[in-house]
Amino acid sequence: MILVLIGVMNLSASDKSVFWLDADISGTTELEARGVQLYNAAGEPRENTQLMKELGLNAIRLRVWVNPKGGFSSKEDVLVMAKRAQALDMAIMIDFHYSDWCADPAKQNIPAAWANYSYKQMKRALAKHTTETLQLLKDNGIDVKWVQVGNETTNGFLWPMGRATAQYASVCWSHRCRICGGKEGLP
Repeated sequence: MILVLIGVMNLSASDKSVFWLDADISGTTELEARGVQLYNAAGEPRENTQLMKELGLNAIRLRVWVNPKGGFSSKEDVLVMAKRAQALDMAIMIDFHYSDWCADPAKQNIPAAWANYSYKQMKRALAKHTTETLQLLKDNGIDVKWVQVGNETTNGFLWPMGRATAQYASVCWSHRCRICGGKEGLP
């Protein structure tokens, strides 16, 4: 079974005539590695990005994790999926989770490699991860249309250091680091 998050994206001034319809298809390469085959309504086998295009989607959302188990949703894995989407003329959103696994309102875990970082080291790691990921995409000719800094960060992220209820100032600096890193990685 494949779970797909479908969303409608806000329009920028230059995109007023485009209605953006997207899905998060980040799990595609993991499904492929497990031998899962997807099919269209006619029963014909399809690669997931192609299937989404056939279903009328014109954009995809890809999550990126820092050091994920198996490499799925790593920046290198994101590059693989971004190339597929761009080849189909689909717009791309990159969603930074800043974790080694899915971040959501119930869990915003610090990546294992960053677990003992000081406040200053964490700031550098955030900016570096964001910039390196976007630079990798840019160096490979990928046009990233949108960047989402953090995933479901209602109560902060990078807990406990960045938990909003305990460390509001930390949440502010971390958002600034992520945004600055994102701006550095984009043209």
